Amino acid sequence: MKIGIVGLGLIGASLAKASSKAGHSVYGTDIDTQVVSQAIKEKIISSEMSIEELSNTCDIVVLCVPSRTATTLVERALRGSAIVSDVSSVKSVICDEVSKLDRDLSDRFIGGHPMAGSEQSGIDASRENMFESKMWILVPPEHNSLKHIEKLELFVSSIGAEHCILSPAQHDKLVANISHLPQLASSALMDIAADKASDNEIILRLAGGGFRDMTRIAFNNKQMWMDIIQDNGTEISKALSTYIENLSKIRDSIDSSDFNTVEDLFDRARSARGSLPDAARRLENLSEILIPVPDIPGVLSKITALSSDLNVYDIKIVHALEEDRGVLSLIVRPEDAELLITRLVDNGFHAKRSDIS
Repeated sequence: MKIGIVGLGLIGASLAKASSKAGHSVYGTDIDTQVVSQAIKEKIISSEMSIEELSNTCDIVVLCVPSRTATTLVERALRGSAIVSDVSSVKSVICDEVSKLDRDLSDRFIGGHPMAGSEQSGIDASRENMFESKMWILVPPEHNSLKHIEKLELFVSSIGAEHCILSPAQHDKLVANISHLPQLASSALMDIAADKASDNEIILRLAGGGFRDMTRIAFNNKQMWMDIIQDNGTEISKALSTYIENLSKIRDSIDSSDFNTVEDLFDRARSARGSLPDAARRLENLSEILIPVPDIPGVLSKITALSSDLNVYDIKIVHALEEDRGVLSLIVRPEDAELLITRLVDNGFHAKRSDIS
């Protein structure tokens, strides 16, 4: 495939390298002409093209820029024939903007969010294995027909990543807890230590591995994170409230010498931490749910809402039965399959299950 990359920073240059390694032809652009020259010199991209040229030349164009920049560029990128995606950490804003466009344009946008990165930034920090065994979240806007999602799935798989499908609202709620909250907690902890260091300089010299691990991401890309906080402020605020509430409970337990409660927290957290998926682990024994659906607005969002509390690992139109009808395929865990089928049937859909091993 021909892949276009807009923005050749850490993620964009890493994606270009990974794409070249997978055998794709890669073209790109960046606001910094020196970065473009470096990318061409180091053969990270074959040549520079404008956004319009990428849109008319490439099979897929990926906007590897901060979320607010991506929102301003997405319509230009959709004016050609390419499928367009992005790598932003917030999805509701850009998906809402795309939904305002004509259907022939909006159908070719499917949001993306690779759960990979580094506290470093820039083209010099990029690496070709950035996305190997990492999760790449695909986020179609509401009313998207999904007819282009298979090509994007093939591309994501070709660079070694796994993928799952979430709605924009699901995505923003989940990443507020697992990505945005940790960033703010890390920055706050580093700020506290720096403030204490003004009175006692030795405190930072005493910082051990645990402190360094927790504050590693405080060395961040400020522009990117300011965009994220502004665009996902509501969900981040909810996540912060939950975190603060839990910290308050811990403080109250310590103040009242209720150390059993603190010990229970350690046990739960240790168990949960041990259950985090291993990067090399692959999902097995999944179930496919097939749902005949009419080609009318709102069907996809209705089905997505019915599965909002379940893990959906893949979703696509597997074939068209006639012009106004198709079959939607959802891949879920076997333990979720019957619950999802019950919900679908109760809401007027027909659904058939087959197990995948």
